[in-house]
Order: sequence, then C-alpha cells, then structure tokens
Amino acid sequence: MSFDRWFLAALLVMIPNAIAADEPKLDDLLGSWELTAEVAGIPKGSVFDFQKDGKLVISATA
Repeated sequence: MSFDRWFLAALLVMIPNAIAADEPKLDDLLGSWELTAEVAGIPKGSVFDFQKDGKLVISATA
C-alpha cells in the first residue's frame, strides 16, 4: 500500500473520533452556581439555581 492509502485510512479512523463530542448532561448543570467575579453588570456573589423542572432562579445583591 502506498503512503497515500495509509494516510487516508488513518484519517478515516481518526476523524469520527475527533468530531464526536459529548454533550453536557443535565445532571452536571443542575444545582446552585455562584459568580466569583462581576460579569456583564451582574454583581459578584450572585447565585444561579438551575432546577430539574427547567426553572432558573437568580439571586443577586447590589
């Protein structure tokens, strides 16, 4: 087999593995998250609570 065929075979094996990315699981995102720095005008210390029923509760202090 020539180098071109080996190279093509290697690409066919490696490309699908590189493209497939795991999507984040809902359980990994659920819970309370606290900002450690001010971002986009939202003050530091604000808490975002992602709930299982799809609700988002934001607690911010000025």
